[in-house]
Amino acid sequence: MKLFYQHMQPRKLNTKSLDPRKLSRIELKNLLVETGYVPQEMVLTDVVEMLTAELPLLIEGPRGAGKTALAEAIAEACNLNLFYFQCMEGLSLGDLLYEWEKEAQNQVIEQAVKSGMALYEARRLIWTKDFLKIGEILSAFIEPSANHQPNILVIDEVDKLPVANEDMLLQVLARSYAHIPRLQPDSKLGLPENQPPPIVFLTSNNMRSGISAPMRSRFLFTEVYSPTPIEEMEILKAQVNDANPNLLEQIVRMMVKIRSLPNISPDNKPALREAISLLKSLTKKNISNLSYSVFESHISHLAKTGKDRKSLLASKEQVVKYSLSSSGVAKAGF
Repeated sequence: MKLFYQHMQPRKLNTKSLDPRKLSRIELKNLLVETGYVPQEMVLTDVVEMLTAELPLLIEGPRGAGKTALAEAIAEACNLNLFYFQCMEGLSLGDLLYEWEKEAQNQVIEQAVKSGMALYEARRLIWTKDFLKIGEILSAFIEPSANHQPNILVIDEVDKLPVANEDMLLQVLARSYAHIPRLQPDSKLGLPENQPPPIVFLTSNNMRSGISAPMRSRFLFTEVYSPTPIEEMEILKAQVNDANPNLLEQIVRMMVKIRSLPNISPDNKPALREAISLLKSLTKKNISNLSYSVFESHISHLAKTGKDRKSLLASKEQVVKYSLSSSGVAKAGF
């Protein structure tokens, strides 16, 4: 059996691993904040419940709001193996769970028959784990973890999966094993003995075909919403702890103003991800205040299309003035 988890991020060796399911709410929150991730309180409540219930958690919300980052932060905070699978159209059973190595099977049969073995006997040799290639999602269930701690599995943008691909995942997500026809000696392949099931996060922008009712029925649900200015301030402080306090406030006010502009595409309005990226860049350059020139030279962090770039440049005066004004402080909710 070959495990193909090229997207797996291994835990740090010689570092203690923790089981998130055994942590209190405050312990989990403190560990997340130490990694730079500040969880929203309702989301934290739902995460604690999914850990207690040992059920997958579906996280929906706008892009850049921190859905995938939540799972990554838990893996980092608790030093656990992180398995990551990016959903898209056109995936096969082999991409998600497993596939048989047909060429190797044919070679074994050919060699066995040449050595004098009957064909029906030779065919019995090939339906074993030795001829299975295991995909990323099933790998998270069968790969042993350190000290019997759970693995973390992220199934990203699950709303991009066609229904046929969703059906492939129902069994393994509900029962922690996959039924593989012809596999000998047992057609069930899943969790090793005494290993806890992986902690499974599924993320969705809910922008395409959506997720089927049978799929949703197997998960707990939470929603990550765009942060308030106060929340965004806390997150930016945690992410860029050496940032100039004045600059940090200006960035938050600037984001508030840009997101209110009617001439920026709703799907491309800068999110938390863009705010973090911009603040990191300015802090690295020891820039302590926004200005027209700073705004123009760093607009690549904020505009995601040519049209939005032109719109932002046309609105730079009102954006920068709002960012620097004391009235902007009150309006932004500080």
